[in-house]
Amino acid sequence: MVTIQSNSALLRLTRTPSSAGVEQIQISVPSGSTGGPVDAGFYLQAFGATGTATYTVSAPGYTSRTATVFLTPSGIVLMNSQGLPFVSLPSGGSAAVTIAPAQLNADGTFNNIEPLRGGLTLTPALHVADGSKATVAASVNLVGGADPTTSPVTTTLHGLSTGQTTLTVTQPGGFVAATNTIFAGRPMPTITVTVN
Repeated sequence: MVTIQSNSALLRLTRTPSSAGVEQIQISVPSGSTGGPVDAGFYLQAFGATGTATYTVSAPGYTSRTATVFLTPSGIVLMNSQGLPFVSLPSGGSAAVTIAPAQLNADGTFNNIEPLRGGLTLTPALHVADGSKATVAASVNLVGGADPTTSPVTTTLHGLSTGQTTLTVTQPGGFVAATNTIFAGRPMPTITVTVN
């Protein structure tokens, strides 16, 4: 039996991506295994935005090993179907907008899309700055464990009249707004909406 133990309150472990993490998990490895297929996968869930956390892997008769995880901030970002921070749609038409959790760099800029940790569901609010130009659903549900790269969460933006406005997602507690500029061409918490 292999035991994996978190050494920090900022790090939890789970065997499945949709489950809430715990402090310790165990993985059964058949006696005499020499490298054949063994289901030994596990997931790490971070509960902090900075610093490090460690976990230790141990098994009877073997030397324990400790690994370090570097924690980074997370934010909720918006993008069009190509992953860019703007949407263009006709007056009277509609366009899909993707809402996703993202790992941010230490400086707050976008790094990559990431799954929301298992056991967590968020309902971030969406807001169009000029409601005379476009409308959108007030909020969406992001469910922990779902892979946003294969199962993106989208909402529909409806164009009302020509002009430009912005769409913003409110950051839930513990999340921070990405700080990149629109010129970086990366998903952002506020995107430009152009209605033609």
